[in-house]
Amino acid sequence: MSEVRILVADDDLTTALLMQAALVRAGFAVTLAADGEEAVQAFAQAPFDMVLLDVDMPRLDGYAVCRELRRRGGEELPILMVTGMDDTASIEAAFEAGATDFISKPITWALLGHRVRYVLRATRAAAALRGANARNAAMLDALPDTLVRIDGRNRIVEVRTDPGMHACCAPTPGQTLAAAYPPAVSAVLERALDEARRSSKPRTVEFQLACADDRPSHHEARLSSIDGSEALCLLRDITERKEYERRIH
Repeated sequence: MSEVRILVADDDLTTALLMQAALVRAGFAVTLAADGEEAVQAFAQAPFDMVLLDVDMPRLDGYAVCRELRRRGGEELPILMVTGMDDTASIEAAFEAGATDFISKPITWALLGHRVRYVLRATRAAAALRGANARNAAMLDALPDTLVRIDGRNRIVEVRTDPGMHACCAPTPGQTLAAAYPPAVSAVLERALDEARRSSKPRTVEFQLACADDRPSHHEARLSSIDGSEALCLLRDITERKEYERRIH
């Protein structure tokens, strides 16, 4: 793993040097900035993995610097504000400015490196989770299916609709399966859903609907239990496939 680079901005030279020494002992590379403007200039000249900002600094205070670095560094840059332990107003203002977390004064120097490592791990884990969620969402959007998320009461929670699917097949969030489909169809789906929840194995069923133009549409539903209650249903329009099979027969 490459060396972690940390920018420390504090106009109190003694505090800045103590912070630098504690972080260097913990294995980090540290750059010091004497005030807010110097911190912004240093950030513009070189990339940093984390920034520690004192709240009270001349020219630009910690809040202004935090907002500017958040704009430049994006949401994934960890920014820690250094403030008084009982100064709740400063803490609230720090989070409003975009701070990731805060460090209370007086600082326990022996624990500073551990605190920084914890924030780095948490930030990287959150970034990895966002990336995984984005990949999962992209894969779901690429599926040629309508995705339906169903809660434990068989109520539709979320629908990602395939534009090519017959409108009569796509349910509406807030509906129950019984309200979204005719009794015979909802009974088939609910029975398959119960089996999927009991066995923790996907179930696939087919059903037919009469659409507004009186032409029947055929559909396939693949139901999978997520956690024993919530479930996913992938709906696929198979009308063309059924028509092809009919012509072949």
